[in-house]
Amino acid sequence: MERMFSKDIKCETIHRARLLKLSLAGVALFFLSCAEMPIFREEVFYPQTKQPAVTIKLLKTKKSLTVSSSGSFVIRCLPREGEPSTYYASAEMLVKLLTDRSAHQIVYSNLAKSVRVSVDTVRRWIDVLNSLHLGFLIRPWFKNVSRSLRKEPKWFLRDWAGIEDAGDRAETFVGCHLLKAVDGWNDMGLGMFQLAYMRDKQQREVDFVIVRDGQPWFLVEVKLQDETLSSALKHYQQQTKAPFAFQVVIEADYVSADCFAKPRSPIVVPARTFLSQLL
Repeated sequence: MERMFSKDIKCETIHRARLLKLSLAGVALFFLSCAEMPIFREEVFYPQTKQPAVTIKLLKTKKSLTVSSSGSFVIRCLPREGEPSTYYASAEMLVKLLTDRSAHQIVYSNLAKSVRVSVDTVRRWIDVLNSLHLGFLIRPWFKNVSRSLRKEPKWFLRDWAGIEDAGDRAETFVGCHLLKAVDGWNDMGLGMFQLAYMRDKQQREVDFVIVRDGQPWFLVEVKLQDETLSSALKHYQQQTKAPFAFQVVIEADYVSADCFAKPRSPIVVPARTFLSQLL
């Protein structure tokens, strides 16, 4: 495990990771552009708020369409023969945006504005990226928790090695291992497991919660170096009655201890120790 998160990764390992990342992105862009281009080109326009209204000339009927500047509108049209795909550029932009947002909540409407397609199109494209294993989404967990929990999912890249921000890379690294464990436990028939997260309007957040048979089993807060116990971790363990709560520190040295020996209050544990005791 030390080799997996070491700062001294060999050059050829980095090179292979980059090639894999580029190939996955290329395949994703191909599927995204093919999924939309045979039928429609879609363009979303956001009028400037200083203008009272925007008038568009409709090509076929020659009529005019006036839209208030307070809203947005979508034009769908058949692509002209030989015209380059505007979807390919939008899909490429979406992949680049998601690459920089690993371990963050995503708001579909904001992404739609950035790439200038509809919200439904962004949702479909992200579903395709999930299917191609470029990344995965985790959603907030609701049961027995205040309704103030936010609904936005969090996005994680599966190739964590290329993430520039150290904190995002650490959270993505742990998230990928937790997802692998959850999938394995489900495949082995050990129960119904789910990976989720928690956050409320007071900005209290726990990075991950593992749910077993509908009940929180353990909570995980990821830190790079900080060993000061998170107050949010204590809060959510009290709220959910989860038997275990861990603050996983990436750069802490390995300790020979059983994290799951008995239910307890939140503890600080090295990532090397914690991850070695998953699947």
